[in-house]
Amino acid sequence: MLIVSQIVNYYLPIYFQAVRGASPTMSGVDLLPSIISQMIFAIVSGIGVRKVGYFLPFSIACGILTAISCGLLSMLGPHTAIARWIGFQILGGVGRGLGIQMPIIAIQNLLPKSQASVAMSLLIFSQTFGGALFLALSQTVFNTGLTSALQQYAPEVSAETVLAAGARGVKGAVSAAVVPHVLQAYTVAINHVFY
Repeated sequence: MLIVSQIVNYYLPIYFQAVRGASPTMSGVDLLPSIISQMIFAIVSGIGVRKVGYFLPFSIACGILTAISCGLLSMLGPHTAIARWIGFQILGGVGRGLGIQMPIIAIQNLLPKSQASVAMSLLIFSQTFGGALFLALSQTVFNTGLTSALQQYAPEVSAETVLAAGARGVKGAVSAAVVPHVLQAYTVAINHVFY
């Protein structure tokens, strides 16, 4: 779930900056529902595992809620209501919070102490390497999706121009007449990442 968290936390600010016109600081503020709900439910899941004695239900709930949240985030558009994207983020934060520490708890409880340190180092390596790998793959999905969406929504605009402009410079890199079409293409590309 750490990988999904990294991808969501990377591409949601891009959505806020490019499509909704938020500043970098405000895009960080707009990400707070996801971060706060994830932190709260990481604590709740730790307490829950101690009370219940099982970590698997929390992992299953994590997978279900995170998948639903990413599906809902893939429906974001240029005019999505604030309440909707806040709710989508909270749902994803709850899901990720429920499961983010479960692999660590599983290793600590299922393996003998002689194997726990090796398993923990493999887990941390896998999470870090997986995050780096899937962020690179997500960038490829985004670039390809943006190129094809621009051909559909704004064929007169070069994908290289939009990519070179970055999230904050999209509106200034194209003429005002095609900005809505370019923003729609940007939204489609980000939605492909959330798929």
